[in-house]
Amino acid sequence: MAITINGSGTIGGVSVGGLPDGIVDTDMLASGAVTSANLPAGTVVQAVRNIVTRSSHWSTSSTSWIEFNGMNVAITPKFSNSLIYITCQAFLHCQQDSTRFAMTYFCNGSNIAATTQTTICYYGSGADTATNTYDSFVMGKWHSPSSTSTQTYSLRGMRNNGSQLMYLHEGGDNFMMAMEIKQ
Repeated sequence: MAITINGSGTIGGVSVGGLPDGIVDTDMLASGAVTSANLPAGTVVQAVRNIVTRSSHWSTSSTSWIEFNGMNVAITPKFSNSLIYITCQAFLHCQQDSTRFAMTYFCNGSNIAATTQTTICYYGSGADTATNTYDSFVMGKWHSPSSTSTQTYSLRGMRNNGSQLMYLHEGGDNFMMAMEIKQ
């Protein structure tokens, strides 16, 4: 088919792939021309985060899973086959050296971690047990909700040994983030 240029400035007869490379750049694309459905696998479709400032803190000595108030994030996947990557950073402090705590993620009220991450919280440094120290705790988890319904993720913890309290949040700003990754 021959290429035609009509009087209104439109071009006819151009097939897909008919223009040489470099002719069309991103500022020439119409708004909305590239939708999330056209993105390649591995693309971050969206990211949601929740930052909890150090102005408040929570503590537990529980041996059952407790949710740390504010350490949650909700995301509504755009695709049912997407993976969600959940990550958090939290600061821990405890009343006694080498107290062990287990941490896990829940989604919509169900524990989604096959295994939980155990962390050791240290109190003080060296012989000076009156010194307050804060241990940074980072944990990531891949989740496949197979749904486009809202997924609410929360960080939960419980004591593994001893009777000491664990304090979350006193050492700095904590955050949780969920990212949807297209498959």
